[in-house]
Amino acid sequence: MIQVTDLSLSLCTPSEWRPYVCDKPGCGRGYKYKSGLFRHVKYECGKEPQFQCIVCHKRFTQQQSLKSHMIYIHGFPVYNKPKNVENNLT
Repeated sequence: MIQVTDLSLSLCTPSEWRPYVCDKPGCGRGYKYKSGLFRHVKYECGKEPQFQCIVCHKRFTQQQSLKSHMIYIHGFPVYNKPKNVENNLT
């Protein structure tokens, strides 16, 4: 059973908490944030998955899904780029 902790969300209709809706015919997917709708239209809606695994050739609609697949299925190490690190060459 799902428990709603934020009462304001329980009083909203789905269209209120997912106000950004894809207007392509036959789709109608809704997103909470405009960026989610943008990603959907750019990479997913009416398109074949664009991101392909270099090991097993499985395809994904989102780059993050491919990254997770590479880590958890094929055991690729996680490399995070350091943020705001100065290159000190002394």
